[in-house]
Amino acid sequence: MIRSDNLAALLASLGLASLVGCADAGDDDDLADDDSSPTDDDVADDDAADDDTAPEWQGSLTGVVQDMGGAPLGDLRVTLCLDICLFGQTDGSGGFTFSGLEPGTHKFDAIAPAQDGDTAWSNVLFPVVIGEDEAVVLAAPVFVPEVGAPVPFAAAGPVSVASGELVLTLDPATLDFPPGVDSPWVAGARIDPSHWPPFAPDGVEVLGAWALAPYDTEAKGDPIPVRVEDSFGLAADAAVRFWVLSYDDGGLVEAGTGAVTADGAAIETDAGEGLPRLTWVAVSAG
Repeated sequence: MIRSDNLAALLASLGLASLVGCADAGDDDDLADDDSSPTDDDVADDDAADDDTAPEWQGSLTGVVQDMGGAPLGDLRVTLCLDICLFGQTDGSGGFTFSGLEPGTHKFDAIAPAQDGDTAWSNVLFPVVIGEDEAVVLAAPVFVPEVGAPVPFAAAGPVSVASGELVLTLDPATLDFPPGVDSPWVAGARIDPSHWPPFAPDGVEVLGAWALAPYDTEAKGDPIPVRVEDSFGLAADAAVRFWVLSYDDGGLVEAGTGAVTADGAAIETDAGEGLPRLTWVAVSAG
């Protein structure tokens, strides 16, 4: 056995005497005061750093916006919404790209001015499914519809648009017009199916669709009654359904029911049924 004084001499000869001093000076209080051990806050910070694993999504959407004649619409505002909305603007060729998209069913909206000179415009809204890290390129252009000249109205009653094919019963006192519309007017146009966005729900065959303006004018009271010529060959008294664009899911949602008139000349919404707002209106068999 080596005696402690002999051990100290041996360590001193090896230049390790300071270690002996440190050992001798140490006690329980020194250990208690040692702050080199990780604290709860240190552990929490480390855990937070470890949990910072939010993915950087790589999905994207690219497309082109055109008018009904196929001309590009540059400097047009476009939005894409999921949990939040992203805002963009088309370039000179009508192109746009949204990137960093997470997977889900997004809502795309091309937003035109309500009126440009003597021409009124509607908007386009439709759902777009983006897969995880998927780069979606729209196969067809997004067509933003011109809907003719504004038709002013000052009193409650029927107003004809779309070359008289579509009649809306409107009351300016019960309509909430969007910003920038200083006096009551309405416009509408029937849109060819080749220019429809992909907005129809699964299993619904849309017979006809009309774009309306001022887009998103809201009926504050009763819904807006609709009458449209029956150019679809439906039988008299046949049931139909009316649809409008919805910001809830980006596509068409049912607005109400209707029927072909007894003479087979027109389709009308049922009593108390109609449009909650002016967006697009579509008709399907009931």
